[in-house]
Amino acid sequence: MGKLIKWSLLALVVALIVSNINIKTSLYKAKDNSVEISFPQWKTQTPWLYLYWTPGVWRWQFYKGERHQYPEQLPADDETQRH
Repeated sequence: MGKLIKWSLLALVVALIVSNINIKTSLYKAKDNSVEISFPQWKTQTPWLYLYWTPGVWRWQFYKGERHQYPEQLPADDETQRH
């Protein structure tokens, strides 16, 4: 069991190293905090995995093939926004 946990953590660390991670923070406005991760970093236009988080919003998307485009700006989703 220890080997499984060790290799899982190692795989997670390697995946984060080869990802493009953007973190934006603000002390004054909670809505300005965000984390954006795209994996792998060498495929910026069509990543395999795209994650986006702000307070109240959690989005992720798996891309398969070249037909999908990288989202420039995520539109506001009223159902998942906190007011």
